Amino acid sequence: MTIKKTVISAAIAMGLISTSVFANNSGTIDFSGSVANGSCQIPANQMTKVVDLGEITTADINAATAGQSLKQQPLQFDVSLCPSNITNVAVQFDFTPDATNTQYITQTGDAEGVLFGITDANDTLVANAGQVGADAAVSGGAATVNAKIQAYRIGTDNAVGGSLASTATVTLISQ
Repeated sequence: MTIKKTVISAAIAMGLISTSVFANNSGTIDFSGSVANGSCQIPANQMTKVVDLGEITTADINAATAGQSLKQQPLQFDVSLCPSNITNVAVQFDFTPDATNTQYITQTGDAEGVLFGITDANDTLVANAGQVGADAAVSGGAATVNAKIQAYRIGTDNAVGGSLASTATVTLISQ
């Protein structure tokens, strides 16, 4: 009996020891991270505005060749407050293309012989839903996108005086 009691006492002691070694069946793990504001910003006065290219005479239009730029105005977009995960930005231009000259924006005024077109800083026309990228990668949360609005001679018919009007929607794209 003494051996049985010793074996039983040892088994009980082992059980107590093993349960105390494995007693922590739960714990706490702390997780951390950050949530970045998902978008950069452009000042409202650069996103919504009227750009007036001024007056273009019918004589200037008639003297120009088809596709020639007659006047232009810069469009500058100062992008700021980009989170650190954003490295590239662009501005997308959405507009209704002219039915015949699809690289240009539909003219809603009554003048003839001229259409507006959006270009990058190097005068390359931007198609509908096209984008103009920043001059350089985002640095310090900021970048600049430079584009232009230009008035182009269309066709070879004599120009007709009147108003010029077109609209494009601009959207900041960040990657």
